[in-house]
Order: sequence, then structure tokens, then C-alpha cells
Amino acid sequence: MATWGFLGWYLSKVRYDSYIRECRQRRRLQSALFDAETDPMTKLLNRRGLERSLFTIVPYCVRNEVPVAAVLLDIDNFKQYNDTFGHSNGDECIKKVAKEIKEATRRKTDLAARIGGEEFLVFLTGLNEEAAKNWALNLQESIEQLSIQHAPKNFTDIVTVSIGIQCGRIKRGEDGIQRLQEIADKELYNAKANGRACVSISGSCYRSKKMEEEYKRKWPVGKRRA
Repeated sequence: MATWGFLGWYLSKVRYDSYIRECRQRRRLQSALFDAETDPMTKLLNRRGLERSLFTIVPYCVRNEVPVAAVLLDIDNFKQYNDTFGHSNGDECIKKVAKEIKEATRRKTDLAARIGGEEFLVFLTGLNEEAAKNWALNLQESIEQLSIQHAPKNFTDIVTVSIGIQCGRIKRGEDGIQRLQEIADKELYNAKANGRACVSISGSCYRSKKMEEEYKRKWPVGKRRA
């Protein structure tokens, strides 16, 4: 009887040890995957992580005809910031902006990635143009409220971002995500061409209340930048 009891204990221990090894291996794999698909500085997705996540989100949006907003944003005059305050402070600035982006993209279907030095790409599902514009303006305001000091020669005293947005539905059999991103990139260029610190969507630019007042003060009608 004792022998059978020992055998039962031994088999239970073997199964338990095997289970523990599998759990540890699974955690190691998950950790490795996270490291491979995450930007180490900001903890947002990197390009690889974004592409993999899109494999899940895009089919869902196609099947359910859910609109998608592609949002490209760039920290204004970041080279000037780096040249003035140094790369270490530049990294901290990027982290602070990334934190605000992460706070604004909490839904499971929201994707946020750092795709360049000071450039970020966000995909939002289920938003029309008006909702996407308001989301971007709220993000702009949250970044402006950080009051991160910018370089003395910058057009404004604090760090701001320019944002380009394109909304649309993705159809089966076409590279809709790429198309949305390309148009969002043109909208971002339009935002920069119109004085920066604004949101460009469908060719029109919008600013937070703070930036709109400053823009009007510095560049009254007739003296505005092209």
C-alpha cells in the first residue's frame, strides 16, 4: 500500500514539474515576442509588432465593415529640440509624448506604434472623421498640457505635435491599410505646411484652443505662413 502511495505521489510530482516547465517556457516565449515587437524606449509597438497586430484587426474590420482611422503624428521641430537640449532630454521628450499616446489608445482594437525617431502611427477602429479629429485634438491638448519646454527659436515655447488623419473602410482584396497610411502621410505634410501644431484631415487644419490663439497672435490674417 505504501508503494502505491509513493508511486501516486511521484506521478503527481512529475506532472506538476512538467506543468511548471511548460508555464516557464510559455512565459519566456511571450517575453521574447514582446521584446521583438515592442519599441524599447516607449513600450509602444514597433513596425514588426504593428504589422503582426494588423493581421488580426484588418480581417475583423473587413468582415464587419468597420471604419478605420490612420493617424500619423510627428513632434514638431524635434531636431531643433535635440540640438538645444541634447539627445538624452530628447529621449525623455519622446517617452512623455508616447505615454500620452498610450493613454489615448486603451481599447483592444487601438494600435499605436513608434515608426521613426519622433514619428508615431496609430490605427483607430470605429471612428468617423469627426470622432477621429476630436480624438487627435484631445491628444494634442494633453501633450501641450505637459508644458515641455522647447528650443528658444521654436515657433512656440512648448513641445507640440502635427497630426495627419485619413479615415475609411477597408475592402476585401485591396491594401486598404497602406492606402490609408499614405493619405495620412500627405495630411501630416499639410499640417506641417500650415504652421505645424495642428490636425489635418480632408485637407483642412484644426488647432487646440491654446495653439489657435497663439497662431492668430503671431501670424495675423495676411501674414500667415504658406
